[in-house]
Amino acid sequence: MSSIKNYLVLSHLQVCNANAQASPITIGIPSITAFLGAIHKLQRELNHKGYENLCFNGVGIIIHEFNLKTFFDRFNRELLVASSNPLKMDKKNEGQWVRPSTIPDPKIDFTVSLMCEVGCDYLDDEAQFISDIDDILLNGLRIAGGIIDIPCSKQGGVLNSYGSVIKYYPRIDQDDDKAISKIIRPLIPGYALIERRELLQEAMKEGIDPIVALIDYLAIHHDCIRHEDGYIEWNSHRRADGWIVPIVVGYQGLSEPMKVDNQRDNDTDHVFGESLITLGEYRMVNTIYGIDWLLWKYKTDLEKSLYMCICNGGE
Repeated sequence: MSSIKNYLVLSHLQVCNANAQASPITIGIPSITAFLGAIHKLQRELNHKGYENLCFNGVGIIIHEFNLKTFFDRFNRELLVASSNPLKMDKKNEGQWVRPSTIPDPKIDFTVSLMCEVGCDYLDDEAQFISDIDDILLNGLRIAGGIIDIPCSKQGGVLNSYGSVIKYYPRIDQDDDKAISKIIRPLIPGYALIERRELLQEAMKEGIDPIVALIDYLAIHHDCIRHEDGYIEWNSHRRADGWIVPIVVGYQGLSEPMKVDNQRDNDTDHVFGESLITLGEYRMVNTIYGIDWLLWKYKTDLEKSLYMCICNGGE
């Protein structure tokens, strides 16, 4: 495999009002499929603009900051800000718009940098390539339903275009530390989201149920030591070091591919599925062993009906 690769970095994109409900049991940063889906949408738009051979072979996700939207009620309880969409008309109540009987969507704002491995050898006009991406971002590309907002510069001025946060790095040698540092340095401070499914795999080899193991890795364990003089010393620790979090990496099919009523795409078979949840880790981007180590890619196992994303760092 060639060590020379091309990278596109969408740096410090501010995403507003994204859906924070990544699965039925997790709330926070959207699922990995939401980020890869947004980049896949970007690829298709670029293909329509004439870049027919262009593809993105992997996506790195670097989170800079996030704010889960909450509020305090009159009992000083912190509650989630959520919405249910789309609104529907209540004909029995004078045609008023009401919330549908669906699961409310909690909202989150976050700043993210997306690092994409570009699968093409040569671009005739790199400036035009960046300009075309700029145009797509400004015309409504969304991440998990969230709107990509105009970012602010470090000097506090509002940028009029995304062009200043789009960087293209052609022909980067993976063994060239200086070239890699040139890509990574503008993303500091930031936390790269990588996969840690090996933690669950080790626990399952010990006969521990996966959901029990997942909760055990997320929990803070407290223990105490009683000294001879009667003093009790309390200690708190987690099962594994690092900022370990639950993440959604894809779907497990529950049915055979089929056509169903009111499906979004009439040309593609529908599969009922449930979320695949595993463990991930936020790690400072400057501590990552290499760019390939943080890239997420699609993987499909049709025999087991698994449609998921995997990270090189988790293999």
